[in-house]
Amino acid sequence: GELYSLSAMKKSREKLNSLGYFKEANLTPKKGSSEEKLDVDIQVEEAPTGAFSVGGGYSSTDKFVGVVSVSQNNLFGRGQKLFASGQLGAVSQYFNLGFSEPWLFDTKVSFGVDLYKTYRDYDDYIVEKNPGGAIRFGFPLFEEVRLYTGYRYELVEIKDIIGTASEFIRAQEGRSTTSSVNLGLRRDTKNHWFDPTAGTDIGIFLDYAGGPLGGDNYFTRYGASAKVFVTPIWELTFMGHGRIGYIRGNEGRGVPLQERYRLGGIYSIRGFEAFSIGPKAPTGEIIGGTKELLFNFEMLFPIVRDIKLKGVFFFDAGNVWDVGEPYRLDDLKMSIGFGFRWMSPVGPLRLEWGYNLQPKEGEKRQGWDFAIGTFF
Repeated sequence: GELYSLSAMKKSREKLNSLGYFKEANLTPKKGSSEEKLDVDIQVEEAPTGAFSVGGGYSSTDKFVGVVSVSQNNLFGRGQKLFASGQLGAVSQYFNLGFSEPWLFDTKVSFGVDLYKTYRDYDDYIVEKNPGGAIRFGFPLFEEVRLYTGYRYELVEIKDIIGTASEFIRAQEGRSTTSSVNLGLRRDTKNHWFDPTAGTDIGIFLDYAGGPLGGDNYFTRYGASAKVFVTPIWELTFMGHGRIGYIRGNEGRGVPLQERYRLGGIYSIRGFEAFSIGPKAPTGEIIGGTKELLFNFEMLFPIVRDIKLKGVFFFDAGNVWDVGEPYRLDDLKMSIGFGFRWMSPVGPLRLEWGYNLQPKEGEKRQGWDFAIGTFF
């Protein structure tokens, strides 16, 4: 046994909720076998760990899409996760098969493997990754701090380039390979895996490709991100999210087109067209940049608690810059808006409207975004 601690009980409850196996977990102290002892009664409501869904819809980012997914989040009762998913649409397509083991060889080391194929039409060109694969490991360092590392290999093809495209884009046409390793640190204290109301999620990472690893693409990427959740009154949750990234080519090579930063859309700056924010070629195509800065601030509140329907007000800001350009806080694209979020049987659904605060020529003034998937 251990000495009774209210904070330790709270942390244990948060860890149980973060597993994703339970809808709700509660710990209640009870009188023990003597005056000096307490027992802890643990009550959990199990959540379905297996899921199968087929659906379709319209996304402002991906247009008309069909989606199918199957997953088991507690395979054989050992906490292992096996999942397969696919999306078929006019603008983007992906197919993914993955496996995760949270306790490799009964240790605290986690392991995962992914196989995937992706297709994305950027209007001016198409990027296809077929095949792609990754392996990943996670190691505990301190309380709530883990070290992550992994390896990624992709066969990338850039094709169907429009005739008026810039020389920069045309020079990238054809197939190339990316062989990279990554290293990251993450401290996660969120009180829930999907719908947190308190805690932080902070991480830094490094991605290195080429050189002794082989492949055609040579680059190093650095990044950091942070999320903070607080619920000071009622059930009003405030979320702040920040992300910064930098990528450079190695050994005199440029940064590959598919690795360059682009912002815009429901997963970055809402109210803008997806991937529409970034440096442009002289001929007008967006080619992305080597530096990114992104901020998101949200206020979430319950609308219908029983079905987990929430409302959200938000403010987004960010931009992308290229080689030779500094990060500039006075040069950020900004939007405000509102939306709705629902944890549906097929996963998280988002419907959000964003308003561009400082529209420039060629930019949308406002727009609706719809998506199925995680938030930030």
